[in-house]
Amino acid sequence: MLNQKIYIPLHGFNKQRLFYRFLKSKKMKKLVFMFVAMAAISFAACTETKAPEANVEEAVEAIADSAAEAIDSITETADSAIAEVVDSAAAAVAE
Repeated sequence: MLNQKIYIPLHGFNKQRLFYRFLKSKKMKKLVFMFVAMAAISFAACTETKAPEANVEEAVEAIADSAAEAIDSITETADSAIAEVVDSAAAAVAE
């Protein structure tokens, strides 16, 4: 009896060990996801979204040019309308 080997079934122990490993891996996945999210937020907060000043100056010049063109066309339209009114009034007075 001294040399007899004792068989201890470990299948229940192995299942329990695998279950705890699975729970631990879920926790680690959550931690990794949390750290990745924090890093993404910090990178998003650090980026600067300022436009270069050259582009801003070009945009301002383009807007000023289009405004000047609009004012010129409105002035020409108003002048021609005033000229027609004056001509029609002069024609009415002449009759």
